[in-house]
Amino acid sequence: MSALAFDHSAGIGPPAPGKIPFRTKLKAWWNGYDPLDLCPRPTPPPAITMAPAAPPAALANDATESAAAKVRVWTASRIHVVERLWGDGFHTPGGGDHILELVKPMALNETMTLLDLGCGLGGGARTIAKTFNTWVTGIEWWKELAVAGVERSTKAGMEKKAAVQFHAGDRLTLKPKSFNAIYSKEALFTVPDKANLLEVIAGALRPGGQLCFTDYVLPTNEDPSPRIVEWQDRELAGATPWSVEGYAIALQALGLDLRIAEDMSERHRTLIREGWDQLQIATEGIVISQETMPILIREAEIWARRMALLRKGELKHYRFFAIKPGS
Repeated sequence: MSALAFDHSAGIGPPAPGKIPFRTKLKAWWNGYDPLDLCPRPTPPPAITMAPAAPPAALANDATESAAAKVRVWTASRIHVVERLWGDGFHTPGGGDHILELVKPMALNETMTLLDLGCGLGGGARTIAKTFNTWVTGIEWWKELAVAGVERSTKAGMEKKAAVQFHAGDRLTLKPKSFNAIYSKEALFTVPDKANLLEVIAGALRPGGQLCFTDYVLPTNEDPSPRIVEWQDRELAGATPWSVEGYAIALQALGLDLRIAEDMSERHRTLIREGWDQLQIATEGIVISQETMPILIREAEIWARRMALLRKGELKHYRFFAIKPGS
């Protein structure tokens, strides 16, 4: 049996990094310290301090990865892993029930057209289309996710009702006044030119149209902390988060009536924990292949970094809801 199984227990003495059980690594990352500190040793381990810990060995070369190595953010193997985490058709936490909770203020129905920006694998678009009989267009700016999303919508017989398309987020153009509603979930923080994107979004809304999106944001307009800067560098898709106030000012400047700016950080953290808990239960006693384990570890590192910043309050998760005036 491979030592990469979830339930493999650590041996006595300092183990090699590759032999540390995944559960032990995950617990360490979640609490912001080195996985080796959780392994049993012949002598008592040093006290854990609040000083920033060195990154896990698997991340040692992340900061120096070439741009070319980061281009292909989404692979078939990674997509397989995230669907086991968040559910079929989803690449972020929450699943279909959470999507419906987020869009509730929009009062969607069969007469409306909705744009799902950063739709990923299209799970949210299909959920909305099935629930409200709304015509949904999903736009994804990572080609591998878009291709997989098209496949899943086609397989579900929803290639028209919940269509998925590929467009680069920083070069997006939309037909003016073409949508009753626009929705996005944790996607805008990866787009550097958010001012231009928001202008395009506002122009695509019909009079009386609604905009609802969630995103990672900074709590203030102050310079980001060193930990935020490090997180930005390590995010595979890039990260240029705005502040809560920055979004509010931009939306109002575009003539949108901002109705909701809700801190959902605690709810988001709960959804992340639930996904990883469910994955660990589902894989209890199962041997993880040597091909899959590095992908799983890297995914855990991504979410552990986000969780640490959310826990410290240096990063927030917000829902914004705005209406374009008109009848």
